[in-house]
Amino acid sequence: CGFSTLQKPVQLRSIAQAMRGIVKVVEKATGFFNNLLNTLPGFIDAYQSVTIPTLGEPWAIPLMLRLALLENLRRVAVRIFAERQAQAKAALEANRMIAVAESEPQNLILLIAAMARSDPPHGERLRCRISPPAAG
Repeated sequence: CGFSTLQKPVQLRSIAQAMRGIVKVVEKATGFFNNLLNTLPGFIDAYQSVTIPTLGEPWAIPLMLRLALLENLRRVAVRIFAERQAQAKAALEANRMIAVAESEPQNLILLIAAMARSDPPHGERLRCRISPPAAG
């Protein structure tokens, strides 16, 4: 009547293994749902060719897919947040440089050197912020 204590860890381990595979499939789909739909059946076929799925694995696939999509969404949100923080910091540094260049041009090189020592500069973002807009 039920699983023995030896069967439970094996089943949980195999479901965790399948979950890792589904997470990889979602990562490889690069955010396009059609890519995911094309890749998922191949993953399931490959998984079944290597190991015989336990009873719980096929039932767990929709839930694992939802969890993997949520994890991927979280990862994308973290990247977007970090990018926006970097853009805000580059804009702040550019504004500081513009203010120093207008008020104390002799100190501009000192400010740039201090920025380079404290944190890696934001290269392209900083250049775009300081450069005048292109004519046209």
